[in-house]
Parts: sequence; C-alpha cells; structure tokens
Amino acid sequence: MGESCRKSTITAALQQSGLYGRVARRKPLLSARHMKACMDSKMVRNKILWSDETKIEIFGLNSKR
Repeated sequence: MGESCRKSTITAALQQSGLYGRVARRKPLLSARHMKACMDSKMVRNKILWSDETKIEIFGLNSKR
C-alpha cells in the first residue's frame, strides 16, 4: 500500500508540525479518608450564608469624588 518508515521518522515529522504526544500521569484513587474530608468540607460550605453586597447610590454619583 504505502512505504514503510520508522517510528522516529513519524515522530520527528509530527514534532516539526507542532504536535507532541502526551500521556496523562497516573494518579492514585481517593481513599476513604480523602472522600470523607471532601464531603465534610462541602457540608461546611453549605452552612455558610452568602450575601451579594452591591453599592446602590440613590442621589448622584459618589464614585467620581
């Protein structure tokens, strides 16, 4: 079908085109201790009362003073 070539030839051609092969780093799975800590932090976050503080000026613009 086509010509045979070495892997290094293909790799060099791809790198010249700006394409690089990457492999994702292997990470350990979460342990039960890590999962519990994550859930506890989410529960604490849900108990916080968040407010959106907006400055509203009725008379004039004070931002330019």
